[in-house]
Amino acid sequence: MKTTTLQYLTIIIITLVFLSLPILTLAGTVDPRSNLGSATPSLLKDRGDLPQIVGTIVRGLLGLLGVLLIILIIYAGFIWGTAKGDTSQVQKAKNIIITAVVGLTLILGAYAITLYIFKGFNIS
Repeated sequence: MKTTTLQYLTIIIITLVFLSLPILTLAGTVDPRSNLGSATPSLLKDRGDLPQIVGTIVRGLLGLLGVLLIILIIYAGFIWGTAKGDTSQVQKAKNIIITAVVGLTLILGAYAITLYIFKGFNIS
């Protein structure tokens, strides 16, 4: 039973990673100079600008990790809700929630530091 849960969780994580990859490549901004107002991917528009590419990748990865940790919190809530009074399942869910909240806190801190550094170097 534990291997089946682990397999499902692994499949969900891999699926989410592959579904969120376009965030890294198509995190574009609207070009106000174009007639159509189309979104141009920043990685394609600023191909030679290394700091912007790194910034886009870092922001995308931090966002992906944040989504992954929120999914872990939801998964832990599901475990807790279906524990049926089993204290080991409740404790497992509590541990997952605690570690996910600590991870979210670290990711928010990393995002704040990254934003501060990029603002200091005038990198958009």
